[in-house]
Amino acid sequence: MARWVRAQQVRARPRTRPRAVRHAAPGRRILESPGGRSARSWAWLHDLGRAVITHGRMSVKITITFWAPKDPGAFERHYVETHAPLVNALPGLRAYEYGRALTNFDGSPPDAFWVVSLTFDDVDAMHASFASPAGQKTTADMANFITGPMKSVVSEVV
Repeated sequence: MARWVRAQQVRARPRTRPRAVRHAAPGRRILESPGGRSARSWAWLHDLGRAVITHGRMSVKITITFWAPKDPGAFERHYVETHAPLVNALPGLRAYEYGRALTNFDGSPPDAFWVVSLTFDDVDAMHASFASPAGQKTTADMANFITGPMKSVVSEVV
């Protein structure tokens, strides 16, 4: 069970430069796992006395944006009824969200039509998931509903 600790209570651990860092002023509360470490993250003090949380295994998110299809109703129907169950069956999938783009942040009409995000433990888990039989079936189904442009980006989740 994780516990809240004061930043100055966390002991320094020698380490090479961390992959992902969050700084906290000394005295600020940060989340520390039992024994100061878990498979996913640990907290330690930076040489300047600021608390640092670093992730040994960085979760990744793939965000896929679809622009206007030829038939929006058919796209949405196929995605929700057929493709979403295939995506849900992907091994190693930790989180999955999808939906119609409503507006841009400034309230203007969106450039995209549909946005999807899938989260995995790490890049290797993501690639293994899409290389699996369920992943190949999911990828093969994309030709059945994509009629417009799409773009995907993989990002780290901190």
